[in-house]
Amino acid sequence: MSYTEIMSFSGKREKILQYLLLNRSSTGEGCSSKEIALALGLSTTGLRHYLNMLENEGLLRHSEKQGKTGRPAMIYSLTETGLNAFPKAYTEFSLSLLEEIKIRFGKSVFSEILESIGKKNAKKMMRQMIGSLEEDKSFDSLHHKLRSIVQVFQNYGNFPELIEEENSYILKNYNCLYYDIVKEEPLVCKVTETILTELIDDTLSKEKCIREGCECCLFRIMKK
Repeated sequence: MSYTEIMSFSGKREKILQYLLLNRSSTGEGCSSKEIALALGLSTTGLRHYLNMLENEGLLRHSEKQGKTGRPAMIYSLTETGLNAFPKAYTEFSLSLLEEIKIRFGKSVFSEILESIGKKNAKKMMRQMIGSLEEDKSFDSLHHKLRSIVQVFQNYGNFPELIEEENSYILKNYNCLYYDIVKEEPLVCKVTETILTELIDDTLSKEKCIREGCECCLFRIMKK
């Protein structure tokens, strides 16, 4: 695909998504391909090409609606992924909410709340770790437990790496899920730190942090 074709698709892509967003019904029913084509000034053949690409990306879904006569009409609507493709203000809202909590309740209570969130997330992750075990298996070693943590972290969008050294393990995480938030509010790092402390239940220390300009968040776990 040429640069011109990419730019052309990008423009039509946004117009199609915006049209479907603005014309959603309360029943969740979408719009027919004919409606979209007419509204955007496209041929139905040309539109089908873009609709197929957007559906392959998981942004749209289609269904058939039978009319009084003729072939069923193809109805397109946004998926959850499609809805989330539009700009959101999660970071700004989260920072405002965190700042208000800290002002109203103080830094100490704020820290306790973050720790509580970390513990709740750790319990959820532990259930996933246990659920992935075979019936006759258990976390019979620190290495086994850390490998399970790496797998669960990957499911949440982290990019962890586990390295074994003579006297310790090193757990590196190359993607901070809260990066935009921790840049402004460093205490939020306590959530991930608490999760790992709860899951590992061993000697753990943090030696690097992405927030400080490092390439990863690095945690060291000492062997017993």
